Amino acid sequence: MIYPFNKKLRSNPRLYAGDDRFFGPGTKDLLAGIRKNGSVQQACAQMDLSYSKGRHMIRHMEAALETTLVERTRGGAGGGSAALTPAGEDLLD
Repeated sequence: MIYPFNKKLRSNPRLYAGDDRFFGPGTKDLLAGIRKNGSVQQACAQMDLSYSKGRHMIRHMEAALETTLVERTRGGAGGGSAALTPAGEDLLD
């Protein structure tokens, strides 16, 4: 028998290194925000997340995967920027 589904099915994958979760819906949203805005600070603001917490999440993912996921440029007169590396793009996709 086939059951009709009126709802859209969604998947929220989580990735672990041992017992340590380093990727889930929140980190996925953070990476997507960085991709969209070109800024860690703006991505955090849209998520109502502190900038220091967002930076910690990025460092945690990068340490677990032993690779750089976000390429960051320091701020200054022109402001800083951020972009996903190819590894960050692959993880998000």
